[in-house]
Amino acid sequence: MAESQREAPIAGRPHRALGSPAVIVLPVEIDISNSAEVAVRLRAAFGSGSAVVVADLTATSFCDTSGARALLLTHLQAAADGAELRLTLAPGPVLRLLELLGYARHLLIYPAVDAAISAPPRTCGTGSTAAVTSA
Repeated sequence: MAESQREAPIAGRPHRALGSPAVIVLPVEIDISNSAEVAVRLRAAFGSGSAVVVADLTATSFCDTSGARALLLTHLQAAADGAELRLTLAPGPVLRLLELLGYARHLLIYPAVDAAISAPPRTCGTGSTAAVTSA
């Protein structure tokens, strides 16, 4: 990916109008063999006009660093475009990996799909695991 896609979004960028969020159910395992496809699926959901895409990782039991990177880069690109990528996952190995890598503080993480859908828009780049860890 281009270096510009890895940078944090520019503050004050306009946000897309929020419509119905798209929910994308991700695989049970995300690794080097399918992380690129995961990113393509998520970007395609934004490409169809959704301002909010919910990546449902509630059934995902394994994610390696290539999968975590795909999630982070997709989040950063969405934020730069005025959209939001919201992740749903429970406490466990996937959340732990995101925390160890330092990605969790940038990502928008929720404990359930309903919570991610009903959440108000956030300011770009203000990810938090508070919703997961307090549930």
